[in-house]
Amino acid sequence: MSTTLFPKIYLGCYVKIIMALSLGVASPLKMQFVVPPHNNSLQADGPDGPSPELNRYASQSRAARMASEKLKIDIENAEMGNRALASVLLLYYHLLREGGITNDQTVYVNSEDFDPFKYVGAEVSIELSDIDQKLLQEGAVVLLLCDLNDLIGEYESDYLKQPHVKRILAALSDGCEAVVPEIIDIKKLVTSGESQLNYQDLSLCLKKVYERYVVGRFRSFLASEA
Repeated sequence: MSTTLFPKIYLGCYVKIIMALSLGVASPLKMQFVVPPHNNSLQADGPDGPSPELNRYASQSRAARMASEKLKIDIENAEMGNRALASVLLLYYHLLREGGITNDQTVYVNSEDFDPFKYVGAEVSIELSDIDQKLLQEGAVVLLLCDLNDLIGEYESDYLKQPHVKRILAALSDGCEAVVPEIIDIKKLVTSGESQLNYQDLSLCLKKVYERYVVGRFRSFLASEA
């Protein structure tokens, strides 16, 4: 039986409201509701997959959610920003020691201190001049690429079917091209599938990222001290 998107959305809202109230983390007087437009053309998945209207609405909702959840570092959580910055520098140190993006390099970073999915779009308050917003964003992209490279090597022909690979590719689509433009070519290579993936070209792209953002960053440190 075909159902509309409207009831599903409200059912999800009711469940979240009840859970929040039962846990005492929300007040009925302070809760705000965003009511999606009731459009009968937004039908659930049919035999040919989701309707264009449903896909468009889901895409817009996801973009709005990502914007509202963007991590912001200010004076109140500056310590968290400092730990994240230290994690990026630690990752870069090991990449320099090993001469590039190789394998199993994500183990050097504690995800509690630096979650790349949160920091790809992180914003740092102008009051915190010692926490480099660009370095945090670039470091997040580099860490995601290290993880992606590991997963491609581990799963080979099945890597595109892996949920974590899909999550990484989605994260690299959320404005990361502006931070690391090389992402565009890397995504084209990776999404072409294992049968068409040119590993040599992928390695060259990863090397460019390493040279520009890791080696280049430390060179800039040295130049500023000269």
